[in-house]
Amino acid sequence: MTAIAKIVEWANKPDRPIWWKHTIRLLIEKQELKAEHQALIYKIARKESGFPEAFENFENYKTDLSAEGFELEEKAVTLSSIGPIENISALEETQILKFANIGLTVIYGDNGSGKSSYSRILKNACLTRGEKPAVIGNAFLSSKLNSAAKISFQEGGIDFENINWTYKGDEISALKSIRVFDSKSAFHYLEKEGELDYRPAGLHILDELVDICAQIRSAVDEKIKPLKTPITIPAIERTTKAGLFLNTISTKTTSAELTSFCITEQEALDLKNIQVELVTLKLQTAEELKKSLLKVVNSATPLLNALNKADAVISKQSFTNFATLIKNQNDTYEAAEELRNSTFTNLPVEKIGTEVWKTLWASARAFIAEASPLGNFPPKLGESCPLCLQVIGDESDKRLEKFEKYIKDEIQKTADTAKKKKDQRRVELAAASLDLAPFEQIISDFEDRKVGFKEKISNYVISFATRTKLLLGEDVQIINNASDDHDPSILEYLQRQIKDITEQAQIIVDDQAVDLILKTKQTLEKELLAKKIVSDNKASIEIEIKRQITLGIYEKIKEQTNTRKITNLSSEISEIYLTTSLKEHFTDELRLLGFKHYSVEANTRNSNGSQLFKIVLPESTTANVHQIASEGEQKCLALASIFAELRADNRQSGVIFDDPVNSLDHKWRLKIANRLIKESLVRQVIIFTHEIVFLKFLIEAAESDPSYSIQITSLDRSMKSTGLVRNTPPWDALTTAKRIKYLNVLHGELKKSEANDTEAEYNKLAGQFYGFLREAWERLVEEKLLNKVVERFGRGIQTQRLSKLKDISDEDLDKVNNAMAKCSGLFKGHDCAPGVYESMPAANEILDDINLIKEFEQELTNTRKRN
Repeated sequence: MTAIAKIVEWANKPDRPIWWKHTIRLLIEKQELKAEHQALIYKIARKESGFPEAFENFENYKTDLSAEGFELEEKAVTLSSIGPIENISALEETQILKFANIGLTVIYGDNGSGKSSYSRILKNACLTRGEKPAVIGNAFLSSKLNSAAKISFQEGGIDFENINWTYKGDEISALKSIRVFDSKSAFHYLEKEGELDYRPAGLHILDELVDICAQIRSAVDEKIKPLKTPITIPAIERTTKAGLFLNTISTKTTSAELTSFCITEQEALDLKNIQVELVTLKLQTAEELKKSLLKVVNSATPLLNALNKADAVISKQSFTNFATLIKNQNDTYEAAEELRNSTFTNLPVEKIGTEVWKTLWASARAFIAEASPLGNFPPKLGESCPLCLQVIGDESDKRLEKFEKYIKDEIQKTADTAKKKKDQRRVELAAASLDLAPFEQIISDFEDRKVGFKEKISNYVISFATRTKLLLGEDVQIINNASDDHDPSILEYLQRQIKDITEQAQIIVDDQAVDLILKTKQTLEKELLAKKIVSDNKASIEIEIKRQITLGIYEKIKEQTNTRKITNLSSEISEIYLTTSLKEHFTDELRLLGFKHYSVEANTRNSNGSQLFKIVLPESTTANVHQIASEGEQKCLALASIFAELRADNRQSGVIFDDPVNSLDHKWRLKIANRLIKESLVRQVIIFTHEIVFLKFLIEAAESDPSYSIQITSLDRSMKSTGLVRNTPPWDALTTAKRIKYLNVLHGELKKSEANDTEAEYNKLAGQFYGFLREAWERLVEEKLLNKVVERFGRGIQTQRLSKLKDISDEDLDKVNNAMAKCSGLFKGHDCAPGVYESMPAANEILDDINLIKEFEQELTNTRKRN
């Protein structure tokens, strides 16, 4: 397990503060903690410990850290290509930038060629020590597409081709094995508080975490100072519940608890009554007290009886019962109606069997009973009808018998009974009333005992009228819905009061009983007085509670700034990672980089909980390295740190450097070029650079040993796009022979233009060609004719090569001068005199000019042995 992987595992444990975890997350993702990061970490610490900080998606900060890319390397990963791409800067989307899986790949590009855009992709896709740069879309072409690219790579020798990568999308975990370094991240290995410390990956995180702890502890200490002084609160009898509460206020005390120990409106009224009662208890005899209590009972009982009687009308049970009566009537009526319809169908008169008809039938029965006590009802066949006095025929006989059967049917009887019960109850409800005028005095008396007693009584009277009206409406659904909407609490209170007063009167048998009541009332008075004091000082007590809670939260944060656990982890990691071999790798790297102006050593030291390598001058006791090291020397130390760490971790995956020699002089460029080409024997090395001199040094270093391999790709741009891939070195880095090959390619384009284009278009291409030819002759002169004695971008004059210059003749000089004169007159850029070369040479003549320089180059190389 690597140091960072171990730190991540340690930070993900449940007992680690969230702000520790996020600090480590930021340090893994970014180069350094800026002011806004530090402010965020402090805000997280406050929120985590209890302050009501406003946060969006606070839960996200709790998520576990990922050690992706920092685990021990199991399989080496190398980059194969990037592209095609979608909506990234102005990069040409169809281009594919390829990398050699072994050896050194150099991507050269002038400013604006797309080099930085490609390096931004890699810094996000691979593992960058420090902050990832933003990948932006094409500002000139509106697109709804995400910024994305196809990336191909090898893992353990197995090809993974055209894997989709999207900016800020899912990571390609294998690519995290590839490291990316630039000037800023390289120096991040070394800079700390004005000193140069070698901080192997991961250990710098603990150092920064300790620094954040110190900053937060300092901020918290400033907050704690004014919170140390308690708020003054009036003294309260400690034996009371409120007094005990005040003396035990802590960081866990809540506003709800404080409110529960404040006196309520009812308790304030009780306190007033108790204080009156205490005076009465002291002045009256037991008999007098008992008599006055029973008087209250006798006055309140009739009121309670009246309310109970009214409640029997509007109670939930009354609503339920009456709803049942209505339902029974409706249900039995429906059954009786079905019977009536089946009995009285096809009759010449309507509404037979209704209530009116039933009355008629009953009257007829009564008439027969009185007029002819022995007569039948209904009359039988052959008898006279008591109503129409006609003789009953056969059809009438059957019809009357059917009517009588209907009247005597049980269904009809049940319906009649249900209606009768409902009607009887409705009469009772209609007659019910609630008049509390006779009880005004006792109601006023109880208003002094119970807050809002009069209002509750008044509301009850209104409820009585409303609910009675609902019942009389006989709508079952409305009655059922309103059944629970009843508050009998005023009755319950009054009943309880009468019971309590009655019981109190019963126990007052002598003066001793009075003394016992007196003591009970005095104890209750103390409790209520204590609660009143709490209420009167609630604002101050709230401030004190807030002070203690705030102090407690800050103390909790301060406790989290204790670095003991960090120190323990640092020591544990140091025993594993700050090894002698790592020091030896560092020393060896300095040697490989040619760092020999003065001696430096890496000594282990402790920095407030984080073990570091302090880079020191063993021969000096007064100066520090950072005071005398130049920028080149500091970058050399940084690269030594990087390579020492890679060697210590035994990593084989690729390494990418973005402009590693930016702003350095040619001496350091050469040293770093030599070290990087040497590293390419061990792993894939990719370099992005815009430094032509550095590129020349890399080529020179690669050519110094046949075991080295170098692939050079140059990036170009058009009027609309950047990132155009040219799988050759830039023109300035080409040898004469390679420039001649390029001239042959241009000649092919000229032949096509001569055959197909206008004369103006051909002349333009030809003018550009002679500019390239002119530069090829210049390169031939310095490389071949003068045998590299003096070269542009060279490191000096190669005097040992002068011996081969003895064979330069006037013919050589004329050949060069004539060719240069022709090129100078033709290439686009010089203001030629009128009449000179009015038109460009034909393609065949241009081929002769190419052959001229080609033959001269071959003569100098093969015959005169210029190399």
